[in-house]
Amino acid sequence: MDRRNQPAEFWGQSFAFWCRLWQSQIEYSMRFWGALAERMPHPSAAELSAEAEAMRDICNERPTQPQRTKSAPSRSRAQARAPQHVH
Repeated sequence: MDRRNQPAEFWGQSFAFWCRLWQSQIEYSMRFWGALAERMPHPSAAELSAEAEAMRDICNERPTQPQRTKSAPSRSRAQARAPQHVH
């Protein structure tokens, strides 16, 4: 079979497969790092709280991008080309 003329379904299935694989790898790595972080020693809850507060301050200092407002969905190309019938 000629590799240059693959049907769209083939590419969609392939893309979906790799996305699912990538997602599962990210999820497993997050579980691993979460389990590792759970087991890190913290001598006291006060130290853990101070560390969390310091992280909150760091996160709040980052410049945030302006929030995009949700607008009405734009028309697709197919809708734009379709004749508009007014009854």
